[in-house]
Amino acid sequence: MKLSIKLIGIGLLSLWLLSVIYQTWIVHQRSNVWRNQNHNDFISPAIFYHESSSAKDDKLAETLSKLETLENMHVKDEKMMKSLQEQLAEDKQEIESLTENLKNIMSEFTSDKKDLGAESRKKDTKLNELTQQLQSKQWELNELAKVKVEGQYKSNIADAPGGTGDEGLPSSESSATTTESLFKTGEICSLFPSPSFTASSMWLEHLPTIITSSWNPDMPKKLMGLESDDKIRHLLTNVLTPARLRRGISHLPTGAYSHSHDSVQNVMHIIEERIKDPQHNPPLRVAVFGGSLTLGRNCIPNSRKGADRECSWVHRFELLMNQFANKMMKNDGDCNGDAGSENGDFNTTCIVKVYNVGIGGTDSVVGSSMVKYWMYPDGLKEIGPDVIIHNYSTNDSLPPHDMEEDADTYTVVSNRIRATIQEFIRNALRSKPCSKHLPLIVTVDDYLGPQSKDLLGELSFSTVMTQLAKWYDFAAISYGDTVRDVVYENINDRTFFNQNDVHYGISAHQTIAWSVGFAALELVSNYCDDEYRQRKERLTKSLLQDGIGTSDDKQGLEEEIPRHQFFLPPLLSSGLTLGNITSDFNKAHDEAVDVAAEGQIICGDMETIDNNTTDSVKEKDHNPCPIAWISVPGIFGGLQINRFMEDQKSFKKGWRVEDNLADGWRNKVGWVAEAPDSTFSLSFRNLTKSIKTVSILYLRSYGEKWEGSRVNVTLATGGTGKKRFEMEKDKDKIFLTSGDISGNHNQTTSLTLLEEFVLPKAVPEGDLLNIKFDMI
Repeated sequence: MKLSIKLIGIGLLSLWLLSVIYQTWIVHQRSNVWRNQNHNDFISPAIFYHESSSAKDDKLAETLSKLETLENMHVKDEKMMKSLQEQLAEDKQEIESLTENLKNIMSEFTSDKKDLGAESRKKDTKLNELTQQLQSKQWELNELAKVKVEGQYKSNIADAPGGTGDEGLPSSESSATTTESLFKTGEICSLFPSPSFTASSMWLEHLPTIITSSWNPDMPKKLMGLESDDKIRHLLTNVLTPARLRRGISHLPTGAYSHSHDSVQNVMHIIEERIKDPQHNPPLRVAVFGGSLTLGRNCIPNSRKGADRECSWVHRFELLMNQFANKMMKNDGDCNGDAGSENGDFNTTCIVKVYNVGIGGTDSVVGSSMVKYWMYPDGLKEIGPDVIIHNYSTNDSLPPHDMEEDADTYTVVSNRIRATIQEFIRNALRSKPCSKHLPLIVTVDDYLGPQSKDLLGELSFSTVMTQLAKWYDFAAISYGDTVRDVVYENINDRTFFNQNDVHYGISAHQTIAWSVGFAALELVSNYCDDEYRQRKERLTKSLLQDGIGTSDDKQGLEEEIPRHQFFLPPLLSSGLTLGNITSDFNKAHDEAVDVAAEGQIICGDMETIDNNTTDSVKEKDHNPCPIAWISVPGIFGGLQINRFMEDQKSFKKGWRVEDNLADGWRNKVGWVAEAPDSTFSLSFRNLTKSIKTVSILYLRSYGEKWEGSRVNVTLATGGTGKKRFEMEKDKDKIFLTSGDISGNHNQTTSLTLLEEFVLPKAVPEGDLLNIKFDMI
């Protein structure tokens, strides 16, 4: 910086000196010219005619004085210039010296760097050698530990009863009986090749058994030819290969959250206990929620029934699972898919009981309430399902009737699906807060169209389902993705699709059952692979800590891995951003911990009878509602509705059960008004739980019968309890809330909808709640 300032100063001074010299030179030149002209008498004497001689002398003297001054200044400037040039030369010499020194320093630095690099490389080489030696020693210790582990379990398997593989699943030479395994006899993973197997390999190996297990003995005899072994074999061999069935697996739980691995583990444990002791352990309870497709509508050709349950994919999946298990385990009994009656008297030859709780015209909104308020059939009300299957894809994919003409179908439908499915999933995961294990959640997408105006709209459900399955880590299976390319190549082929209706036939329903069954096998494969590696890590670590050869057989390998407190990830919506996602996740964790720490989950007790001892026992009451039902033919039909109304009614005029199923599926089972002034009220006395919310499911339809239909609902409490609520004095009644429900819309379809009434104050346990319905 000093050098730069000097150079700039020198430059400015040089410019000034040059200017002075130039001006001085001009004056000198002019002076010389004047002198020469004067001496040579070049100037005419006439110029000085009027000037005195004295004035001339003074002027000449003044001019000469100025010239002398300028000459002196010029001399000084030359001296200064010389001095500056000498200073510049010195500075230049100093710069050259500094530059040379810098070169020497850089040279020394480069040399030192080379030396340091060589030394560093030597150290790195030495470190790598030591690391390799350490890894080699660690590998040797691990191998010794593995030998110890596998030797112990081979001994356990050989010594255990039935450890020779006579139990029959699987029967191939690749079974666990000839493979080193960490699984004890009786565990479901011990029945499969270990350490790992694939669903594809097992499917192909046991394809003949799968074909025979797919036979549906409950179909009418005249239709048996539609699903013969030859047709089933053709589909499974030539079309629905394992490679194609894999396309239908959108996502399987990975253990990312506490509920995902634990719920899968619980399913495996239930099946294991059922296989070991079917007399004292119930089958796996599976509840399938959905609409008319779930019920099997139009599965049987030319059927006018509202539900062909015996033809539906739900029933076929139950058959496939139970018949395959029985054949592989060589059981003599044949449950034909019937795992037991609704009252819990389970057939001991079946490992799975599937409850079809589908209701025509319903979507995820209704299903969410059914799960939330435990609107389950008998057999599930007491304990709830172990597996909850969501099957509302077709009705969820229906574009809203009030959607604007130029609206983007894909965006509108996707946003609605994302909201409604999340509500279902979150309610399902919260549905058993008093249980040690949450239900396994599965979504089955059976939709191909036709409801949207463009193909992207038809793909909305599949796209959103996969997105949410990964977000919440639940199982997602898509029949649509399994056969989509086959269908689109020829939409006139009705094997898997009906381009004129969302309902389809036998082959499609059977394919859905196979898709779900294949995904279940892949789920077992993933679970066993994860369990094997986790157990091996734990036992190897334990052996290394205790010392090789000094540890006895380790116990508790099959025990659960400690999990984090259950929590739900943040709601996936447009308001979630990269800027707030971390804080929202942390908030979800904190809320889960707070709920557990503060004991906000309150579980009541209910008295049940132990089937083994007939003794009265106390169990946790998981049902959040003291009263909950929904009208479903065959589950809660006309008889049950009439009985309920008679038990709870306070007053009735003009209302009755409509149960005219003989006229076809268009007429549903329900409680209907016969006249415009119809009215009735229900009084629920001695409530077994406090009530904060009342949810009413109702049918909204179209046509002359439904035009202008509207009902007013009034909720109240109080009274003396000594007389009918309507006869109580007004001063003894406490009004809670009221609202209207409309039964008509301008769509040419009937939908089951939900109306919730949130009370300003909860009606306490033991009190009375009255609900009055007036047609208006």
